[in-house]
Amino acid sequence: MKRMYTVCAGIPYSTAAKANHTMRERDYQIAFYIIFTLMVYHVDLESHTAQGRADLVVRTSNCVYIFEFKLMSAATAEEALNQIKEKGDADKYRLSGKKIIGIGAVFGDGISNETPDTWKMEELT
Repeated sequence: MKRMYTVCAGIPYSTAAKANHTMRERDYQIAFYIIFTLMVYHVDLESHTAQGRADLVVRTSNCVYIFEFKLMSAATAEEALNQIKEKGDADKYRLSGKKIIGIGAVFGDGISNETPDTWKMEELT
């Protein structure tokens, strides 16, 4: 995750929406989509479930990673991870036989590699 924050830190604020010049959750979601797609993983953006949708799902040969992104000003990494669990985002992957990992991540102005609690990861059983 530290590498992901480093990559996203290089996105200039001037590329954000002109209305408010702040990066949005969607901007980070798209950056992660591009990164994982270039790494030749199977990536689903806005993966719909019976109760909602996960921001990003990355499937590898032995694992499913479910991401929920939040802006630091709106939520914590813990809250993002809890949303994955509460909405049952992992349910549609339970019969895959793969390990399922939920990752709540927060982004926004002022976050760096040294900012504590910017992401929380948990195996979802």
